[in-house]
Amino acid sequence: MKLAQRLRFRGVCVAVILSFATTVSWAEEYSHARIVRLSFVEGTVTVERPDVEEWAAALVNTPIQEGFKVSTGEDGFTEVEFENVSTARLGQLSLLEFTQLVLAPSGGKINRLTLHEGYATF
Repeated sequence: MKLAQRLRFRGVCVAVILSFATTVSWAEEYSHARIVRLSFVEGTVTVERPDVEEWAAALVNTPIQEGFKVSTGEDGFTEVEFENVSTARLGQLSLLEFTQLVLAPSGGKINRLTLHEGYATF
């Protein structure tokens, strides 16, 4: 009887460990470790972080993360630089949201940007 209980206990432990390992690997499917920054700022440029409801003045080298929004005023221009030196440039009176910035398991970069208003070049 004790042998059956031990085997059952070991089986439950293995199942719990495997389910935890599966959950951890699923959660790590995409990495949010990206190097994206404002490389040029001229005039009125502001940034809104997803966890803060107030807009803040943007500075050169401000790191950009998923969920950030960048806005330019009437005299504002800005440039966002990605790891591979590609850029997104915003003109006057523009609003750009960084909807998704992740690394896929294959190493590919996923950039999903939403231009709410204004103009930009990518």
